[in-house]
Amino acid sequence: MDTLHVMIRFEVNGKKVGSEGLVDAWKEAARKGIEENMEARLRSALTPEEYSKLTWSIEGENLDELTLNLSGPDEIVSKAEEAVKD
Repeated sequence: MDTLHVMIRFEVNGKKVGSEGLVDAWKEAARKGIEENMEARLRSALTPEEYSKLTWSIEGENLDELTLNLSGPDEIVSKAEEAVKD
């Protein structure tokens, strides 16, 4: 009986990834997607001037336990919080 050899290549966000780094690459792609989504939501809810006065970050040990931290003038933070609710 002949043996069938198959080569499998993994690619995440256009980058080739070895099987040993696949989970980390998926996590990184998910984290980046979350950050891009938050940025888009904040930018759509705030004027450019308001956005420039806002400081934000996403922190957490894993994808299941992320926290969005917002700081800046109270009225801008309130507007930003409303934009990212749900």
